[in-house]
Amino acid sequence: MAQAVGIAGGIIFQRVRLLWKKEFKSGNFQGEQALKHILNALVFRLTLLLVFTWNVQGKEWPVSSAQDVSEVLPKLKPGDEVVMKQGRWHDQQIRFAAKGTLQHPIVLKAQEPGKTRLTGYSFLKIYGSHLVIDGLLFTNGYIDSSKSVIRLGEDTRHCHLTNTAIIDYAPPNKKAKSAWVHILGLHNRVDYCHFRGKSNLGVVLSINFSVNQPNYHRIEHNYFGPRPYHGANGAEIIRIGDSTQSHQVSRTTVAHNLFEGCSGEAEIITNKSCENYFRRNTFRKCQGALTLRHGNRSVVEGNFFLGEGEKNTGGVRVIGEGHRIWNNYFCGLTGSGARAALSIHNGIPDSPVGLYHQVKDLEVIHNTFVNNYQTVLVGYAKGKHGAILPPVGTVFANNIISGEKSPLIRIDEGGARIKYEGNIVYGVKTGVSSREGLQVVDPKLTKDKTGIYRPQKDSPAKGTATGVYPEITHDVDGQKRPGQNDVGADQISTKPILNKPLFRKDVGPVWRR
Repeated sequence: MAQAVGIAGGIIFQRVRLLWKKEFKSGNFQGEQALKHILNALVFRLTLLLVFTWNVQGKEWPVSSAQDVSEVLPKLKPGDEVVMKQGRWHDQQIRFAAKGTLQHPIVLKAQEPGKTRLTGYSFLKIYGSHLVIDGLLFTNGYIDSSKSVIRLGEDTRHCHLTNTAIIDYAPPNKKAKSAWVHILGLHNRVDYCHFRGKSNLGVVLSINFSVNQPNYHRIEHNYFGPRPYHGANGAEIIRIGDSTQSHQVSRTTVAHNLFEGCSGEAEIITNKSCENYFRRNTFRKCQGALTLRHGNRSVVEGNFFLGEGEKNTGGVRVIGEGHRIWNNYFCGLTGSGARAALSIHNGIPDSPVGLYHQVKDLEVIHNTFVNNYQTVLVGYAKGKHGAILPPVGTVFANNIISGEKSPLIRIDEGGARIKYEGNIVYGVKTGVSSREGLQVVDPKLTKDKTGIYRPQKDSPAKGTATGVYPEITHDVDGQKRPGQNDVGADQISTKPILNKPLFRKDVGPVWRR
């Protein structure tokens, strides 16, 4: 009720403000008469809005067990809230199936965020549309192999998991395979959640297709915390699609998340579908890479990849066609091979599902690479499983590469076709025989207060970008590129920085920060 009244109050305030401005502009503000007119209008609107708010406000259903939840399901209507009593919910298998509306979703929430603790053998299955799950904590327990802690089922539409945490919810057997969150359906969202300490095999958050159309899921503002090295394939943090679904279009957005110490295996995120967006995430001390493993035409834009002294930290690994690597910042990464700051694969002729398709039409534009162990690797895995197809149609433009480890660009595949344009390289040998499109000059980078290397005002990067790339309108900071663009991820600007490297205090549930 309080939330609805707050919304009503906001609407009233806006309407009164507009009415007040109208009186002044029209010249009708004549002291007492105009004030009386405004107050009468305010009372009328307040009465209507309160009646409207009261009529649409749903009912609260207090529950103390999975059985209670099951019993209220047939009674739920749009706008209702099922409130889970705080305390320990042990061995509770909850099925939440209902249908809300866009304006009036049905909510399953903790009585107080983080105080409803699901332990032992507990899980949650969600079915329906316009449902919100809010404020739960899963800890001190685990689920069977091949199951999920939270599952958004095949028929889910516009459902929302938020303000929820899963912490150390893993079985003693590290080889037992399970997922923490499994998303099917369409237009579902996971945001402001906290995931940490998955030690067994299986993905933290997996997305699969239940219908043959783009699913448009959103994974935003979450904290993905430390995951120890597992030693086996299948210990990723996020997987979107699978090998058999790799040519389906997903259009899932993964944005504004913090990945910290996510070191389960070589792949932090495994992209296995088409046209996904990885934007403005921060990777800290992660022993792996964001891997475009299968599928085509995905965008990796405005992310921070920070090694911070951790071994085997990586950046982006590329396989497939039409990918875009724009405006990213790679610094202090210590990995090589699949964990290079940028690892571009060789392909296999007529590659079967599960192996390596040829890299075609890749764009690597306006990125900044600083002090990485292996910065750019072209032709990774040459010859492995018959990977003899070189990357073709690559555009490598307006990047800054600065480092002390030679070469800055390692070419393992001599047949690679790469167009270099407007790049600045500095520090050691470039590794490229031709200097065309590669200017060897000090970019004059200095650390700011947050430790990010930025070009000084007199940097040769200023205003010297070449080529026309109209889709790249902003830099890594979220600042607009005015047309006379700077080389690298950072456009020199005095405008406010909108996109900064994320810390734990910036993401996840407020009650976990």
